[in-house]
Order: sequence, then C-alpha cells, then structure tokens
Amino acid sequence: MNKGILNWLERINYENLKSAIGLKREVFIWGAYADGKYVREILCEHGISVQGYIDNYKDDTNYDELPLSIFNETYNPKKSFIIIAVVGKRKGIIDLLTKYGFKNGLDYRYISEETPNITISKCTGVYEDKYGNIVQIETDDLHADIEIKGYENHIHIGKSVNLGKNVHFLIENGSKISIGENMNIEDNVSIEAINAGTITIGNGGRICQNGRICSKGGDIIIGNGTSTGRNFLCLSGSRSFAKIGNDCMFSADTSVLGTNSHSIFNMETKENLSLREKGVFIGNHVWLGKSATVLCNSEIADGCIVGANSIVKINSPSNCLLVGNPAKISATKRMWDRRREVLFEDL
Repeated sequence: MNKGILNWLERINYENLKSAIGLKREVFIWGAYADGKYVREILCEHGISVQGYIDNYKDDTNYDELPLSIFNETYNPKKSFIIIAVVGKRKGIIDLLTKYGFKNGLDYRYISEETPNITISKCTGVYEDKYGNIVQIETDDLHADIEIKGYENHIHIGKSVNLGKNVHFLIENGSKISIGENMNIEDNVSIEAINAGTITIGNGGRICQNGRICSKGGDIIIGNGTSTGRNFLCLSGSRSFAKIGNDCMFSADTSVLGTNSHSIFNMETKENLSLREKGVFIGNHVWLGKSATVLCNSEIADGCIVGANSIVKINSPSNCLLVGNPAKISATKRMWDRRREVLFEDL
C-alpha cells in the first residue's frame, strides 16, 4: 500500500469529507487497482458509498464489482465528487478536472500529497524521512547526486566506495539500490531503480565512465568483482531481470538487455510477444567483447567468451566462444584470464 495514501486515510476528517460531498453527489474513485479498492473499503467503513471507478485507460468495464470508465464530460461537479487514489500523473489529472470545472477540495480530493522529490548531494550515515525513504551510507563523506521520488525507497552504499564526478542515483516508487564494499563507480554513471525495481551490485567491482544501470521494475544483480567498460548499458523491465555473476569482464560499449522496453505484437494472433520476456542470465567469469549485446531471454553459462560486436540471443553451455549476429557457438572448451601473458598451468 502506498504510504501517501495510508497517511491520507489516517489523518482525514471523514465527517468533513461527507459534508464536502453533500447529499446529492455520487462518489467515484480515480484509480482502478489495489490502492483504489482499499480506499473504497475504508470509505465504506465510514459510511461513504462509492458508485464507480475512473481510470486513465480502461473503459466500459467493471472493477471491484462497480462500473469503470475513462473520465469524460458526463462527470460534472454538480453530480460527481472524485477521490483520486493515483500517485503519478498528478498534473495531467488535475488539468483535466480543472477543464471540466472541478475545484480542489470542493469537488475532488487528491488522496496523497504531491509525490515527494528529494535530492541529496552529500551524505554519511543514515537519512530517513516521513515518506519511508531510507538512505544508508557507510563510506565517509560521500558526494553523489541521489534523487529520491515517492515513497518507501531504500538505498544502501557500503564501505570504501569510490564515486567519480556526476554519478547519479535515481530511485522511485518503492525501489531498492544496494552497492557493496570497495566498488569503483566512475564519472557520469547513472544508476536508476523505478516502479519497485531492485538493483544489487556486489563487492570489489568497477562501473566505468558513462555507464547506465536501470531497473524499471525487475531485478538487476551484478556479482562480486565484475567490471564494465565505458558506456555499459544494463536494463530490466517490470516482468524481467538481468542477473550477472561474479568476476565478469565487459569491454566498452556492451549492453545487457533484460527487456525489450517496448511492445512487439504478432499481427495474426494479436499477442504481445514482449509479455514473454523473462530476462537475461550471465554466469560467473564471462567476458563480453567490445560492443557485444546480450538480448532478453538469453543465458550465458560460466566461463564463456562473447566476441566483439556479437548479438546474443541463445542459451549456451559453459566455456564456449560465442561469435556473430546472431551469435553462435564457434568453439567449446575455452577458458580465459584477465592477464595477457599467463600459462595454462598457472590458472
């Protein structure tokens, strides 16, 4: 449950709300999802009956056994009182209500206050706020651009973490970011977790310049001792993940894409094929050559090498050499080491 909605329900004067609604107006909840349903339950407990739901996209259907429709001209402030249980899209909703003559407080109530937007540039120790956001930093005198939006977000940064210039953290809507100890994060790196996304980066690794790691709702896990070259990109979606093992080495301009980011449809069956995406799994000690890309629904096992400019969308056994677009197994029983001049016996 969104913390802003809970706060509103706890502090609202229900008798004053009944008075604002009056005897001749019907009550509608804007937000046909779990939070809106919970709001209806609480309102009913206080003697406020709800006649239907409003949604930004759904129309001519039902939700929670009540009518559901997109907001339109049939709603007017003389007959309708609207309670908005949507945290996002605030400006668009208020602009639309204003267009049709609704006035804040008199004809509608926005349940949560405006979404919190907090920026922290220097922090050591623990930061907590009334919105349920927590930042825990174990590295002394750490300078970073930490942008927090919404409620119940958690960031943890371990000991001895080195940050370059213009490192940006964005965390939004119940998300989590955890950075392990002895990590090196270089200039202009962006780490973003939104929509209850989770990013976990282990100990002793390196994210080189201009990298971007972004979870849009799924999990991203990067293991201990893994290093990336410049311009690294890693994405996960709301239905997918990106999991990278320990001691991996990614060259410059590589991408690990756990999501398609957009919808792809089968025109004959009308199926949204992107809903099949599961994510990307990369095992331990995997080397991606320059400009290699690993697409969603791929699995690269331990010890593999991916050639430069290769596009991977297969499941591979361990210790393979993958080359090409699309990448294919060109050799098996291969091993690699970060050192250039080393004998097999010394591995």
